[in-house]
Amino acid sequence: MSRGRRPGARWGSVMMTLLLASGLAACGSITGGRERVVGTIDTIGNDSPRAAYVTAEGIVVEVTTLGNGCYTKGETDARLLDGRWVITPYDYRDTRRNIACPDIARMFEHRVVLQGDTEGVDRVWIRARSITDGGTVELEVPVIGAS
Repeated sequence: MSRGRRPGARWGSVMMTLLLASGLAACGSITGGRERVVGTIDTIGNDSPRAAYVTAEGIVVEVTTLGNGCYTKGETDARLLDGRWVITPYDYRDTRRNIACPDIARMFEHRVVLQGDTEGVDRVWIRARSITDGGTVELEVPVIGAS
């Protein structure tokens, strides 16, 4: 009598491989990728990383956001709302559930140049999340060199 594989055993291993592969593919699509979030800034220190100043280009606004190993730099939005410039830095957070975020501090430099309707602008507002409680804050920042 032959000690070879039974015909049904091979079919069973093929089916098991297909099921496992489709399950892993579905798992990857469920756990997602990344989510756009309002950037987190340091609202504690006196030298919080934000600045606004006049150059030949226009009014330059810089803000540094903070995150861990699961964050990457996103876009910076600048809008004229009710007669005032509001700058919102965005970052991306990795939303996959099956990864561990490296416990490292990361800083992302956001920079935007305000052009056009900037005559007489002597301050801007930065809308971000506070590092202390994660709540949304709007910080008034004076424009250096504004006349």
